[in-house]
Amino acid sequence: MKKNFFALLIAIIAIIYSCTTLQKPAEMFAVEYLASDSLMYITLKPEEFTEGGIENLLSFIMPSLNKEQKDAIKRIDLIITGISIKDNKLAVDAIIQGDFPSLNLLIKLDSNKNWEKKKGVWFNNQYNISIVELAPGTFYIKNGNFTEHTPLSNEEKKSFFDFINYMTHKSATVGIYSLDAFSQTVLKSDSENIPINSIFASFNKVNGKYDFSITLTFSDLQAAQTNMILARTIIFVALSTMFQGGAGNSIIKNLEWSTDDTGRVTALYRGLSLSEVQTLFSNTSAMNINKLLQE
Repeated sequence: MKKNFFALLIAIIAIIYSCTTLQKPAEMFAVEYLASDSLMYITLKPEEFTEGGIENLLSFIMPSLNKEQKDAIKRIDLIITGISIKDNKLAVDAIIQGDFPSLNLLIKLDSNKNWEKKKGVWFNNQYNISIVELAPGTFYIKNGNFTEHTPLSNEEKKSFFDFINYMTHKSATVGIYSLDAFSQTVLKSDSENIPINSIFASFNKVNGKYDFSITLTFSDLQAAQTNMILARTIIFVALSTMFQGGAGNSIIKNLEWSTDDTGRVTALYRGLSLSEVQTLFSNTSAMNINKLLQE
């Protein structure tokens, strides 16, 4: 009897342990809940930047942060955000994963009393945001009312997951999933003749410095090799715009080029300082994005 009891006890502990440690990755939640037609996506790992640095980077999507929000940032492990334009307004939805207490407790502790819960979704009437607790420590947040997206096919899920997963392997990334949607909405042009599927601009912390890279995704390796001149031209123009003056020329001269088997062409520059990273992000603040999307 004792052996059976201890065997059962061990089995129960094992089940509880597996449920608490094998948490669903944020990338899978992103595929399930984020809109797949956003104009651009941003991923951030706050712990890989200084406290002041991450606040500066978050100004990309949040122009001002209050004390409570700054304190909350310290608990965040990963942010995955989609940014778009809906009805001439900036539309943002995000997956946030970190060391958080339950959402119900956070709502109770919030001095703001404008929260209303419907079908598991908390909505704040004052700030017009919806929050859902998807799993312990994982929240889905969006401005406006919570709405479910049209389910993706298995092929679409894989494509979107690969895109998000590539971004989250860096310290911070800005990505364009659909060049067609971005070109039509932001650039007011058609990208039918440009054989590029997606674009990434990433920062990755290595030994206290940050490697900066721009990656263009083609349909396959052959397409990437065929369009290498186009890829280099686009990246040169982008870098010249992002790094003004002599800095841009110096970076271009020291780029490391690579092409992987999936058709991704990457130009890598090693050794940016945190202040240089902050400058690049501050040049494209949340207000600038808003203005860009509404032009």
